[in-house]
Amino acid sequence: TATAQLDNIAIIENNLALSLLDEKTKEALEYRKKYPEASLKELSEIISLETGKPITKSGLNHRFRKIKELATKFKKLNKKSHETNDS
Repeated sequence: TATAQLDNIAIIENNLALSLLDEKTKEALEYRKKYPEASLKELSEIISLETGKPITKSGLNHRFRKIKELATKFKKLNKKSHETNDS
Protein backbone atom coordinates (compact mmCIF):
# COMPACT_ATOMS: atom_id res chain seq x y z
CA THR A 1 0.00 0.00 0.00
CA ALA A 2 2.75 2.45 0.91
CA THR A 3 4.51 1.68 -2.37
CA ALA A 4 1.35 2.40 -4.36
CA GLN A 5 0.87 5.62 -2.38
CA LEU A 6 4.44 6.68 -3.16
CA ASP A 7 3.91 5.86 -6.84
CA ASN A 8 0.78 8.03 -6.85
CA ILE A 9 2.66 10.85 -5.13
CA ALA A 10 5.40 10.65 -7.77
CA ILE A 11 2.81 10.92 -10.56
CA ILE A 12 1.29 14.02 -8.97
CA GLU A 13 4.71 15.61 -8.42
CA ASN A 14 5.88 14.75 -11.96
CA ASN A 15 2.81 16.49 -13.33
CA LEU A 16 3.45 19.53 -11.11
CA ALA A 17 -0.02 19.09 -9.63
CA LEU A 18 0.56 19.51 -5.88
CA SER A 19 -1.40 22.76 -6.01
CA LEU A 20 -4.53 20.74 -6.84
CA LEU A 21 -4.48 19.17 -3.38
CA ASP A 22 -5.80 20.77 -0.20
CA GLU A 23 -3.41 21.46 2.69
CA LYS A 24 -4.42 18.42 4.76
CA THR A 25 -3.92 16.08 1.82
CA LYS A 26 -0.54 17.66 1.04
CA GLU A 27 0.42 17.12 4.67
CA ALA A 28 -0.43 13.40 4.39
CA LEU A 29 1.61 13.24 1.18
CA GLU A 30 4.65 14.82 2.85
CA TYR A 31 4.45 12.48 5.83
CA ARG A 32 4.17 9.42 3.57
CA LYS A 33 7.36 10.53 1.81
CA LYS A 34 9.05 11.15 5.16
CA TYR A 35 7.95 7.77 6.60
CA PRO A 36 7.66 5.41 3.61
CA GLU A 37 7.72 2.24 5.75
CA ALA A 38 5.03 3.28 8.25
CA SER A 39 1.63 1.62 8.27
CA LEU A 40 -1.43 3.87 8.03
CA LYS A 41 -1.99 3.42 11.76
CA GLU A 42 1.61 4.37 12.54
CA LEU A 43 1.47 7.28 10.13
CA SER A 44 -1.72 8.62 11.70
CA GLU A 45 -0.06 8.43 15.12
CA ILE A 46 3.08 10.20 13.86
CA ILE A 47 1.09 13.01 12.21
CA SER A 48 -1.08 13.43 15.31
CA LEU A 49 2.00 13.65 17.55
CA GLU A 50 4.08 15.92 15.33
CA THR A 51 1.33 18.35 14.32
CA GLY A 52 -0.81 18.27 17.44
CA LYS A 53 -3.80 17.74 15.14
CA PRO A 54 -5.32 14.31 15.67
CA ILE A 55 -6.03 12.23 12.57
CA THR A 56 -7.47 8.75 12.48
CA LYS A 57 -6.32 5.91 10.24
CA SER A 58 -9.65 6.31 8.43
CA GLY A 59 -9.12 10.05 7.93
CA LEU A 60 -5.66 9.41 6.56
CA ASN A 61 -7.00 6.72 4.25
CA HIS A 62 -9.50 9.26 2.89
CA ARG A 63 -6.64 11.65 2.07
CA PHE A 64 -4.70 8.93 0.27
CA ARG A 65 -7.84 8.09 -1.69
CA LYS A 66 -7.86 11.72 -2.94
CA ILE A 67 -4.21 11.36 -3.93
CA LYS A 68 -4.98 8.11 -5.76
CA GLU A 69 -7.91 9.68 -7.63
CA LEU A 70 -5.78 12.59 -8.82
CA ALA A 71 -2.91 10.30 -9.83
CA THR A 72 -5.35 8.09 -11.74
CA LYS A 73 -6.58 11.11 -13.72
CA PHE A 74 -3.00 11.89 -14.73
CA LYS A 75 -2.32 8.25 -15.65
CA LYS A 76 -5.33 8.35 -18.00
CA LEU A 77 -4.31 11.72 -19.43
CA ASN A 78 -0.74 10.57 -20.00
CA LYS A 79 -1.93 7.33 -21.58
CA LYS A 80 -4.16 9.28 -23.98
CA SER A 81 -1.37 11.65 -24.94
CA HIS A 82 0.96 8.69 -25.61
CA GLU A 83 -1.70 7.05 -27.76
CA THR A 84 -2.17 10.29 -29.66
CA ASN A 85 1.58 10.70 -30.16
CA ASP A 86 1.98 7.09 -31.28
CA SER A 87 -0.62 7.35 -34.03
